[in-house]
Amino acid sequence: MKTIYIVCVIAFLGAMVMVTPAAATTWGVYPGDSIQDALNSASSGDTVFVHAGTYVLTGGVGDWRLLVDAPSITLKGDGADVTILDCDGKCGIYVGAFEPAPGCVVEGFKIVNSGLGVAICTEASPNCIIRNNVFEDISDQAVSTHAPNTTIMGNVIDGGVYAIYHQSEVPITFVDNVISNTTKSTGCVRINGKCSAVISNNTFLKNNAGGIALTMGRDVILTKNNVSSNGKGIWVYKADGANSIYLNNFIDNTGCNVAVTSSEPQIWNSTEPIEYTHDGAILTNYLGNYWGSDYTGSDGDGDGLGDTPYAIPGSATDIDHRPLVLGFENYVSEEEPAPTPATPALISGSVSYDNGNPILNPTVTVRNMDTSEDFTVKTDAGSNYYLTLTDSSHVSAGDWIQINASNDTVYKETSHVVMGSEIESGGFVQDMLLESGERPDLIVTEKSEEWVTVDKTYTITYTVENSGTFNAGATTTSIKIDGTEVTTDPVPALTISENYTSTVGPFTLSGGNDTIEVCADSVDVINELDETNNCLENLLEASGLPDLTIRVALKTPGYANEENILGARVKNTGTGDAGSFNVSLVVDGTPVLLETVISLAAGEIIELEYPWTPASTGEYALSATADTNNDVAESDETNNDLSRTSVIIKRTDWTQFHYD
Repeated sequence: MKTIYIVCVIAFLGAMVMVTPAAATTWGVYPGDSIQDALNSASSGDTVFVHAGTYVLTGGVGDWRLLVDAPSITLKGDGADVTILDCDGKCGIYVGAFEPAPGCVVEGFKIVNSGLGVAICTEASPNCIIRNNVFEDISDQAVSTHAPNTTIMGNVIDGGVYAIYHQSEVPITFVDNVISNTTKSTGCVRINGKCSAVISNNTFLKNNAGGIALTMGRDVILTKNNVSSNGKGIWVYKADGANSIYLNNFIDNTGCNVAVTSSEPQIWNSTEPIEYTHDGAILTNYLGNYWGSDYTGSDGDGDGLGDTPYAIPGSATDIDHRPLVLGFENYVSEEEPAPTPATPALISGSVSYDNGNPILNPTVTVRNMDTSEDFTVKTDAGSNYYLTLTDSSHVSAGDWIQINASNDTVYKETSHVVMGSEIESGGFVQDMLLESGERPDLIVTEKSEEWVTVDKTYTITYTVENSGTFNAGATTTSIKIDGTEVTTDPVPALTISENYTSTVGPFTLSGGNDTIEVCADSVDVINELDETNNCLENLLEASGLPDLTIRVALKTPGYANEENILGARVKNTGTGDAGSFNVSLVVDGTPVLLETVISLAAGEIIELEYPWTPASTGEYALSATADTNNDVAESDETNNDLSRTSVIIKRTDWTQFHYD
């Protein structure tokens, strides 16, 4: 078979022609998008992939935020550590609310602030899987189900009334979960129907009242669970017989490890002998449960089993005939599965324009986002098909495969979550459609800020260019400061390579800095080649402002009827350079000097002099101003002026010289 497969692939590479069924679609959801809109668009077999972020869910129908109403839908988060669904006090996800939804999967979310987390409440939606989620701040149940063959696995449930409430006569599987801090008095996992169930490899810890409640359960297999520090360990209430309870740890539960109020006898040992290891010896026997300090018998023969049976409290008939003297994990270990030979996996498809025309020799990349592996992709100059041949050692069920196709101008990216059936059938097909025709592409190529007035105000100047291959109509530019839109600016139509520059403002700096974002085509009226390159962002800080101070002095002795020198000294004490500004000097209210300083660097000093001949003796009022017309935006606008008095005397009077 392997040889036949390789021959087929070689033939495919030569001809590059195939006939394939329609491929399932992956609908990507990002923060700000509507998850429900994506679910409404999805068809049977599709995946709705919710990227990392916190999604505060509003709207919905009745008490429910999200509805899944199509078969075989996978609602997949990027991981419970990074994808959070805040249900805003309402219930979370309802599978099969109005239409049957068999075979659905919900995985990879943290569900918080919810009433009921996930519900599958009709038997018309069997074979669903709830896995690898975290439930926190749940006021009711994490999961409620009436549907046959529901699998709940790998979840972490912290709080709520129940972890799971199953009240139907259909089978259910509950494995590999961790449940803690639930509040219901009967038990955090309640099997409330005459159904079969597998409850295995779970941890029940610090639940208010009980760990497991079997209420009318029948043919339940309960094994390899750690049940400790709860109100009760297990409560058997009105359960039918034939429930098998073995290889569990029931220890340190504060009320009791076991409570039985059912008249039907239960089976507290394995129904067949099990090979196990104890003290280095390999033994075979029927195995019961570990009861901690509740079992006081001994192990005289050293086989790891109590020499005397353990009578189950509350029952006249139930007995654990082979109680364990250690935790079950000391007897059995998970066997390493035999290596499964890798099977070929072919990822392939066509690349075309949306008008149906093929894109010959497309550029295609394929990456496994779960492993970060990039696959080698085959294309051909005479065909629009692509393929990559790998195997099941590189692609597994649940992996997220990202495919990017382009004609080197137009790009399309999609994600595909691999199904188990696709691994079994040898791969999957993902056709790619690119938008046809030439399109514009608006880019903010330049952006700058300029300080303009006092109070740290500034303007923003930006340039938008059409770098695409088609003319663009009129658009709107958005200006955001610290995440808030403060203004919009109209941009005229732009031909290919044409640009437009505009200045907006003024704006006042908020605190020590502003984060400024300018986005072209902010309301998405233009269908562009690239919708991801419309914005340009930077941080504007106040630390670069100048600060001009001035001093004025009489630099000569100060005699009447003689030429004296008045001096004005300007210093930039700020951290930014100052551009052009005026300096003025006034004597007794009469302007005598107005001079322009071209620039003054941070820390630099400039001295200006004015010859002055006072006509008589006495006091003269001197005043000087730096940046007379407020041309320079400064960090301090209150220290630009200085006034003082100088005394003019006759030469025959006492000598004075003052410069301060």
